[in-house]
Amino acid sequence: MKENNYQTMRKNDADSQAWRINFIGEGSIDAGGPYRESITNMCDEMMSSFLPLFIPSQNNKNDHGQNRDCWTINPASTSPVHLEMYEFVGALMGFAFRSGSILDIKLSQFFYRGLTGEPLDIADLRAVDAYAVQAIKDLDNAKKQLGKELFNQTMTQTWVTRLSNGEEYELIEDGANKTVDYDSVT
Repeated sequence: MKENNYQTMRKNDADSQAWRINFIGEGSIDAGGPYRESITNMCDEMMSSFLPLFIPSQNNKNDHGQNRDCWTINPASTSPVHLEMYEFVGALMGFAFRSGSILDIKLSQFFYRGLTGEPLDIADLRAVDAYAVQAIKDLDNAKKQLGKELFNQTMTQTWVTRLSNGEEYELIEDGANKTVDYDSVT
């Protein structure tokens, strides 16, 4: 990020505004209300299908599990324009942290723990994708109940997963052609 890009967002008090807002035709005077409304509108737009940055989490899509209102980063949004948009979101979040402003961005603990470098665990995955956690538990239960030989004979699960945007992703090289075996389930 260039040093001068987001200088207006480097303010540290609750009365700070990163920009001035004038809603045309509304006769608004920006003493804080229109500014806060512009932030609310941005957050609403980020957590919608209008922008490609965030997509509903699996729990949101499936209406199942915790945090059904949460969104997650869209793994397909990697173009230079998308990266600039993410950079702006980061600057906006930084401004909000420093100034005490509230951003109604519905991202799960999975996002924030990853952002802060905290280790992720199965509870974090459950918070965004309860069905994925159930699939992991089912594999573990099958391993315990079937034993090695029967597990390896009956297993049809390959080393492929679906990303949050629906794209298939091989977890290991040639994963679509390799079946999960007894020794690889921990």
